[in-house]
Amino acid sequence: WDFAGQEVYYATHQFFLTPNSLYLLAFNLLEELEAGKLSYWLESIYVRAGRAPVVLVGTHLDELSKDQLA
Repeated sequence: WDFAGQEVYYATHQFFLTPNSLYLLAFNLLEELEAGKLSYWLESIYVRAGRAPVVLVGTHLDELSKDQLA
């Protein structure tokens, strides 16, 4: 499921977050982690799906300068 992060759908997430799922969280490496609400999603998965596997995918790495990588 793609929740698209829209707050209007937050109430429906509880119906789709289950322990029998694999979660893929994509976030922009150029933004602050809270801008993508990474903590919110990790907490939501943990609370509703327990120890279900989560794969974190950082995007936009190709747009970082060498100074930002160090």
